[in-house]
Amino acid sequence: MAADRLFAMTCLLLQRGQMTAGELARHFEVSERTIYRDIDALSAAGVPVYAQKGRGGGLGLLEDYVLARTYLDTEEREALLTALESLQAVGQGGDSALVKLRGLFGRHRESWLEIEFSGWGDTAGLQQRFEQVKTAILRRQWVLFTYYSAKGIESERTVWPGKLCFRGQDWYLCGWCAQRADWRYFKLRRMQQLQLDDRGRPAPTGLPPAPVLGADHRYGGGPELVLHIAAERGYRVLDEFAPEQVRRLPDGSFEVHVHMPEDEWLYGYLLSYGGGVWVKEPAHIARELARRAAVVAAELARGDR
Repeated sequence: MAADRLFAMTCLLLQRGQMTAGELARHFEVSERTIYRDIDALSAAGVPVYAQKGRGGGLGLLEDYVLARTYLDTEEREALLTALESLQAVGQGGDSALVKLRGLFGRHRESWLEIEFSGWGDTAGLQQRFEQVKTAILRRQWVLFTYYSAKGIESERTVWPGKLCFRGQDWYLCGWCAQRADWRYFKLRRMQQLQLDDRGRPAPTGLPPAPVLGADHRYGGGPELVLHIAAERGYRVLDEFAPEQVRRLPDGSFEVHVHMPEDEWLYGYLLSYGGGVWVKEPAHIARELARRAAVVAAELARGDR
């Protein structure tokens, strides 16, 4: 506790400039004798504390004192700046604190992180939805939106927002869905007409804890697929699979073992490879993929007539 009080006392003197021993004693609920012992300890640690006697006097720090030189080493200062830069990059604020700490630490470096939320065809929509959901989470408000499922089904949702998650190449909202009475993941790109519910709807009570992204079979588990991916699709293999999931074959192609949810998204994903992927296992997914590919081919043939 003494170490915590010394740090807090230093911060307080940096903020206020000067305080009397009595003011410090009342603030920390200790005796003035304890305050003077703390001042001696700070001086011994190299903190330039001075005492000014007479009316208007008190205890203070030299104006050019930099807190970080005493309490935080180089690695700790870098870690603190990095954390604030990360918050700034994802729109979580921290701008004012970052400017102050850079000045306090005497560090002026270029930011190491930048995040672009929008895709090639979306310049502002995803960023706006991210900001709206973030605001709802921090304000503890329900959100209302129209949602388009992977099957193309449109539905109206009322959701208590739990957390924002990033997985694969997309942002998701993990929230308690009033219509389903369960936690669900919603891809931000499929959320339309999003608005915060300002009618004062009470927060839900007794909810089970929010699931971890990928732990539930609906959001990243499912059957194990064995995929044979052509060599010319190698760039996607490197982008989308972990090294331990991939085996390079003698002809340059790839064999991939991966668990994926068996739903509409899966077949759309596999079809996006064109003729560059073959499903070796499970057999029923291979058959369904072949059927869908034949339907696509037939539609293209009719369009060429």
